[in-house]
Amino acid sequence: MTTEPSRTPTIGGSDATRIAVASAIGAVTNLVILTVAARVLLPVENNTAFVTFWSTLFAFFGVMTGFSIEATRAVSAATSSEDRTSVPTTGAGRPPRVMAVGVGIACVVGLLVGVTIPVWSPAIFTMHPWALGGLVVLGVTGNALHAATVGSLAGSRIWRPYSSLIGFESLVRLTLVLVCAFMGLGVLGFAAAAAAAAFTWAGFVATSSQVRHAVGVRVDSTLPLFLRRVTSSGVASGASALLVVGFPVLLSLTTPDAEMALAAPVLMAITLTRAPLMIPLNAYQGVAVTHFVAHRDQGLRAMLPAARLVVLVGVVGAVLALLVGPQIMALVFGSAYRVPGLVLAGLTLAVILLALLTLTGALCQALTMHGPFVAGWVTAVLVSVATLLVPASLEARSVLALAAGPVAGLIVHLTALRRAALLEVAANPSAVEQSVVDQSIVEQAVVEQSVLPDAVAVADGGLPVPRVSVCIATYNGERFVDEQLRSILDQLAPSDEVVVVDDASTDTTVAVVQAIADPRVRLVPADRNRGYVATFEAALAMATGEHVLLSDQDDVWVPGRVQLMVDALVDVDVVATNLGTLGGPESIRGPYGQADWHLRAADSRHPGRNILGTLAGNRPYYGCAMGVRRSALARVLPFPSYLDESHDLWIALYGNVFGSIQHVEARSLLRRFHEDNASPNRPRGPLAVVRSRAMLVRVVVDLVGRRFRSAAQERRSRKNRRASRQ
Repeated sequence: MTTEPSRTPTIGGSDATRIAVASAIGAVTNLVILTVAARVLLPVENNTAFVTFWSTLFAFFGVMTGFSIEATRAVSAATSSEDRTSVPTTGAGRPPRVMAVGVGIACVVGLLVGVTIPVWSPAIFTMHPWALGGLVVLGVTGNALHAATVGSLAGSRIWRPYSSLIGFESLVRLTLVLVCAFMGLGVLGFAAAAAAAAFTWAGFVATSSQVRHAVGVRVDSTLPLFLRRVTSSGVASGASALLVVGFPVLLSLTTPDAEMALAAPVLMAITLTRAPLMIPLNAYQGVAVTHFVAHRDQGLRAMLPAARLVVLVGVVGAVLALLVGPQIMALVFGSAYRVPGLVLAGLTLAVILLALLTLTGALCQALTMHGPFVAGWVTAVLVSVATLLVPASLEARSVLALAAGPVAGLIVHLTALRRAALLEVAANPSAVEQSVVDQSIVEQAVVEQSVLPDAVAVADGGLPVPRVSVCIATYNGERFVDEQLRSILDQLAPSDEVVVVDDASTDTTVAVVQAIADPRVRLVPADRNRGYVATFEAALAMATGEHVLLSDQDDVWVPGRVQLMVDALVDVDVVATNLGTLGGPESIRGPYGQADWHLRAADSRHPGRNILGTLAGNRPYYGCAMGVRRSALARVLPFPSYLDESHDLWIALYGNVFGSIQHVEARSLLRRFHEDNASPNRPRGPLAVVRSRAMLVRVVVDLVGRRFRSAAQERRSRKNRRASRQ
């Protein structure tokens, strides 16, 4: 028996706020500790030693994070599942308690790390290798039991002690470090303070009955199965920690000692650029896993809100790092720690990829896909290490390695999710808000899948089916719409159509269109203004032709445009042409000063490059110069509700994400630039640009989801066809 995943909110608003505050405390205290170390542990070589110890300690903590996340998943599944009949409640096969497992793991891991000190410690630490190795053993032993505590609290949804423990541990670590700084205890004192704070959990267990109850909860499986899952989770989380906080360890292993001794500025830059995203994300990781378990039927869609927020915060952070990062580094840590703005921006952008990899990993783990979870993180580490071996400067190698590794890991995770059909999310795509026409028209267009056979097909009523449908959204276009329509109608066959949806114009646009009196023109006036995106969507939904071409209301089509686009749409879903200007120069100037900004046919084969170019505002995709096959409308429509501009970029990004777009270099129309153009003809403010770019990132994420769902639907269809033949 299976049960529907719970729809109870994973966490309340006040508890979410507490976790946010706790993560902020963690970020601030870590920054203060590293700042104090940079100021107190002189010369720079001493601080390099402490930062390397700090990274090594938290890399080992990252391995224990795997235990914490698996404990969260296991406790959440155990407390929410109604089907526990397969797991014994008594005897040797009875599921273990979380803290009992934690004690065993603490002993085993502490012993393994301790006996291998001679192998790894001298290779990492340039000073005090034995003492610093011993302090790592102390810290990782305490952190194993910390992981058991926070994992059981998150899985039980006991959020107040959970957030308090996260925040209080950071404050304890800061207090101990400040005491050591005051007493002048040097590198070993700072390291001992950092490690000792890992035992903060003991005070919570001793003083809170809620915490004691949580750590006594049993997991959802037998001990051998749970340990196998913890092991795979630990390997993946250890790999994650090497990239998140332990990257200086990888640098130390791949960089000559003389260069590494002076690497403190780069190490601090790496740590600083990670904190704004990764500390809150790690604090909320227990919440994320619990949420993914409760909403496992949604697949990748369950993580989309977090992914969008990560991208937005990361992009803003990269801009700030570029503009003011060097000054902040020098102000906080001293003039010796100034790092170029481009390096800081590159490190910040790499964090976006790392955060997305963390989210896909949490989703894999929540869905018990431990194999792909491990494979993604291990692949990321291996690719990063390989990149670090490239001959380049320390800064360049760091940026490249921290970007290339997460990209490789994301490919592994997303491929596995797709193969496992976890992205087959239900079928209710977001409804079109405030549709110009009745919603049933849009729904009809979405469900129709087949391409019409040819231009002379005959509909049920005996009328020829249009080969071409031209879709126009009009609004107060009385000056130019007649010239536009006549340049279109001259190229259409008698059975073709022009669908004109008027967005409640206040001038004589409707009358001008009616006066043309051509039976191929289908006019649909709206009773109220809804905006050009919704109006174009309605027109596309009403189109019945095999080839659907978009048009503005104020341009002029070049003779031969229709046949040119129909020919291009034979093999692809989307065609995009270039345009000239009416009464002006043939070419248009690009946003980066290009004298002739146009699409190149060769770029049709590089969808990834086109997507990045679109996000950067450097691809001239104009809706008025585009066409789409009607069969693709089942995936293009409906537009997402947040799309309040750039429907043309939605279609262009669809073509690139689905790998089915053709650039035609011909200038197939002449665009009329005037003061009433819907598209802005002058630069927008920075806030508008940031909002637009963030929306386009969201568009790419949504389209990737649609592609996965489309592929899953196609697999189901093929399976059903094979079954019916048998």
